[in-house]
Amino acid sequence: MRARGEAFMHGQLDPEEVEWAVSEVVRVLGEKDMLSLRSTKLLFNLNLDSGLVKDAVAWGLLCWSCYRHHIHLNPSAYVQTLVKLAHALSLIGSDYVEVVTEVHRVCKLYFQSDKYITFYTNIIKNMED
Repeated sequence: MRARGEAFMHGQLDPEEVEWAVSEVVRVLGEKDMLSLRSTKLLFNLNLDSGLVKDAVAWGLLCWSCYRHHIHLNPSAYVQTLVKLAHALSLIGSDYVEVVTEVHRVCKLYFQSDKYITFYTNIIKNMED
């Protein structure tokens, strides 16, 4: 896995090989492992940046599942990932209410301020325009 990760970082792997490697990381280490979180988040962002929204959503949902075990490490990054996931879901016409609900829950729990909820809600509302 490490060799494949290094090959990926040097642009020496095909996208299918990268997806296989990340799937194997999650399968072997499980969703609670930090490497699973990092690798699924990487593929989520790469697919979003490449305009592969459906693939991004699939990796984003898996990333979300992994992230749930690590919210406390960086709640802001978690919320930002969820906002991107909500946006991706909206682009493919999927329901993103559950994602937005999680954004609100995390903002209340970790930031203890409605201003963050308003801030992220406005970002999500603007996605629809």
